[in-house]
Amino acid sequence: MNQSDLFKIITNHKDNSLPFVVFNEPYSDNIIAKLQIDDTLHTECDLSTGAFIFAPFDSEKFNKIYMPFDKCKSYKSVNLNEVIKSNLKNKRSDNKLNKSSHINLINKSLLAINDGIIKKVVLSRVESMSINSVDIAMVFQKLLSFYRNSFVYIWFHPKVGFWVGASPEKLLTIEDDFMQTVALAGTTKESSDGLVNWSDKEIKEQQYVKSYILDSLNNVVDNLSSDELVNVKSGDLYHLCSKIRGSLKSFSDYKDIIKLIHPTPAVCGIPLDASKEFISKNECYDRSYYTGYLGVVSPNQKSVKLYVNLRCAEVFENSIKIYVGGGITRESNPEDEFEETIAKSHIMKNVFY
Repeated sequence: MNQSDLFKIITNHKDNSLPFVVFNEPYSDNIIAKLQIDDTLHTECDLSTGAFIFAPFDSEKFNKIYMPFDKCKSYKSVNLNEVIKSNLKNKRSDNKLNKSSHINLINKSLLAINDGIIKKVVLSRVESMSINSVDIAMVFQKLLSFYRNSFVYIWFHPKVGFWVGASPEKLLTIEDDFMQTVALAGTTKESSDGLVNWSDKEIKEQQYVKSYILDSLNNVVDNLSSDELVNVKSGDLYHLCSKIRGSLKSFSDYKDIIKLIHPTPAVCGIPLDASKEFISKNECYDRSYYTGYLGVVSPNQKSVKLYVNLRCAEVFENSIKIYVGGGITRESNPEDEFEETIAKSHIMKNVFY
């Protein structure tokens, strides 16, 4: 099926207020769509036939949502020739009020860090922008053109919401008994001379994430190891990344692994409980499904492919909310940290305009 026909089916499904997800794995030629046959909200699921999972940052506040594959019609397109070529334009929204409140929040976190309450915390904010309408096909194609190496998705459920995103961060993949995750943190742009330079702050931030994941998995994963640190490009930004891999004692251990590594310090902080409490008390909004995770779990195939819900936006009738954040450590400069969130929202703005 070509993309045009696929997105006509998806758009009609959305117009009928029925749940769906359409996604593309990094570097894959396959666009997969799962269209749920009714509007049932599945907060529990028999995973024997597989399901797409949409999980929140905080499971105590929001439900994990399943789209069971035996309750869905499945479609696939293998033609990516229709992906549009998009040029980035500088679209800045009015961030004056947002900037003041976010910098105040960063300064408050730095006081907590200096007092020894937390070592690192990831702080986020929301940018709201008006839109006229959403062309699902155009949005997906733009995401693909900007984020070819990310997990690109559009997810909709009439009883939950409408989300789009392109995650650069793998939470967990499992094939048979082999598992892999990543320690991804730090953000920078390419310099004018074409180099990617990192500060000590960014390097230390990534090391926090890597050490936390290795320590968390040490007792449940065999042959645990990490690769060398590399640069990973996501849109027009770069991140530091180390792949972490190992062997499971049993495939069913994937549930325990998810509990151990979500949320990671890359989206929450260190120590986990203290940073999560700081976020809950001070961010002044609920992250909902931002910094949660999403993807496919197929126990019958011994396969798990989950990604952290980053670079995402929530879509409403006449507006969007773009979610952005960054890691704060002792070395953080509040102005620089705010500008990083601007950079992270840049492409998502272009997707809708």
